[in-house]
Amino acid sequence: MEVYEHMQPKRGSTSILDRSNLIGYIFEPKFDGIRVLIYKDKEDIAIFNQVKKDLIGLFPEFLDLPAFVKAKSCVVDAEIVVLNNSKVPDQELLQEREHARSVQEIKFKSKKIPASLFVFDILEKDETSLTDEPLRKRKLLMKDIITDGPNITLVPYTMHGKDLWEQIEKQKLPGMMAKESSSKYIKGASWSWLDIDKKPMTDAIVAGVETKNMKQGERISSILLAAYDSKIDHFKYIGKIEEKDIEKTHTKLIKSMIKNNLTDRPIINIDEKEKDEKIKEKEEKSSQNSIKWLEPSVVARVKFKEIQDHILIQPRIARIRLDKYARECTLD
Repeated sequence: MEVYEHMQPKRGSTSILDRSNLIGYIFEPKFDGIRVLIYKDKEDIAIFNQVKKDLIGLFPEFLDLPAFVKAKSCVVDAEIVVLNNSKVPDQELLQEREHARSVQEIKFKSKKIPASLFVFDILEKDETSLTDEPLRKRKLLMKDIITDGPNITLVPYTMHGKDLWEQIEKQKLPGMMAKESSSKYIKGASWSWLDIDKKPMTDAIVAGVETKNMKQGERISSILLAAYDSKIDHFKYIGKIEEKDIEKTHTKLIKSMIKNNLTDRPIINIDEKEKDEKIKEKEEKSSQNSIKWLEPSVVARVKFKEIQDHILIQPRIARIRLDKYARECTLD
């Protein structure tokens, strides 16, 4: 069985829905979960995220998946999602599952907040690669292979993007995917797939944290964000999360990750960071503030108001994620 790389979408917008001719596209709801490739071989199952980590031990509720996949062997593309009580994908609940560590914690949370797999593509069936087949054919093949079960669902799709967008807004889903129905499955990013968020979101690197010494101990006063610029092969400063916008759950996770990721060499230029006058002014006001620079290994899913001159305005963390490489965090 071949080892595959994920096909990645480019950032799109709802402007595509205003085109007079949308023939040749299919549209799917998106879930903003953990992207995985599922490898099934007879009764064995492996679920690899984008950094090649097998997650079956973290999500034991997926151990019975072979019963719902009608193929001797196959490779399918899917997302792991945790739904809240309103049946809406929940980033905080997903983060809670993703960061569970002990066997007891994993077992308890798999029952208390079970995850689901939403399958949307197939790459291989019975040792025959399907990546050169058009998406529309791959979709039809999946209908004969995937059976909906307690923890697995085949993602619905439609040719009517505007109608789907109305449903997404009503159901409060994260957004929509627009895909060329003739697209082959290729490694890396392609304009054949477009990722359309309902609210602006991106993946960013936690480049450093500003800390303040208080009587009750050290406190994170802001988080510095970076993105990778492939044109110059360098990480660039893209914004700062203020203390008032940092959730306690994220502070706790970042603090736990700081020790193993500290570095004396920042991945962003200090001069570049100081272009943000708010940071510069704050540093001048208080000598108690210090910056702890981190290796480019802590990745966050970030929501924001808008982008101005490549800077995120009013960014906030939706989830600290463990399934993405730093160099995949771009503003493209």
